[in-house]
Amino acid sequence: MSLCSAAAADDTAPCKGSRTAVIVGLADDPGSQVTGCEFHAARRLAFWRDGYVMSRDAAVRRRVLDAAERLRAA
Repeated sequence: MSLCSAAAADDTAPCKGSRTAVIVGLADDPGSQVTGCEFHAARRLAFWRDGYVMSRDAAVRRRVLDAAERLRAA
């Protein structure tokens, strides 16, 4: 299976979780928007300054935000 759009070009880790997480970059990449799995969305969000996550599913948003926070803290 191919990787989602949120996966970095050099990322070979498999997708995990719902593929409905949409992350939007503000300061680092104004106007950019990427839809991807929870795992890769969290990875990208963790390193995008002022980025945020959108999803119709509040549980997906919470999981992505929590995972991004854990990555930032590591």
